Amino acid sequence: MKPDDAPPLPTNRDAEEALLGSLLDSAETYRDVQDIVRADDFCRPDYAAVFSAIGALVAAGTPVDPLAVVAQTKLDGKPQDLALLSHLSSRSWGASESARHHAALVRDAALFRQAITGAREAALVAYAERESPAEVAQRLATIAAGIAERAGASGATMKDLALSVVAEAANAHEGRGLFLRPKISEDLDDFIPAL
Repeated sequence: MKPDDAPPLPTNRDAEEALLGSLLDSAETYRDVQDIVRADDFCRPDYAAVFSAIGALVAAGTPVDPLAVVAQTKLDGKPQDLALLSHLSSRSWGASESARHHAALVRDAALFRQAITGAREAALVAYAERESPAEVAQRLATIAAGIAERAGASGATMKDLALSVVAEAANAHEGRGLFLRPKISEDLDDFIPAL
């Protein structure tokens, strides 16, 4: 499979819109989700700008409404228009419990994108033989550790995730690099217990 043939990166636009709609509906909901999701988890830059603006308004104790968010996005240098805010407001599911669920869906899609992107980058480095297998393994373990930390996973899960990322990278490139799997597995056995 060539990189151009790769499937699109995972997103969850419905969850992103429902979450932002809920935040526009009730700014208090921001406090319920700020530990789950962050601006760079959104796949669209305009959605990330809206999330950041809502966070800034909540932190300043300013009431959150579409006009305030538009003004804040301008202050942040990422101006958005009222039509977008109107659309997002119409997507609210209301309840804080739904917002936490949607925030987790947004975060998880972002973590999958991070894993896939990291695996692709590590595969390119491995194919170019710019790093040793141990360095590639460390690169993948670092990616996996960051993802696992945000997802609340254990060290054992980090190894499984890193190995699955290696397998995905190898499979995505028509088996080129399969020779790296056993060595990377050994390197991860040495590296991950230290985390």
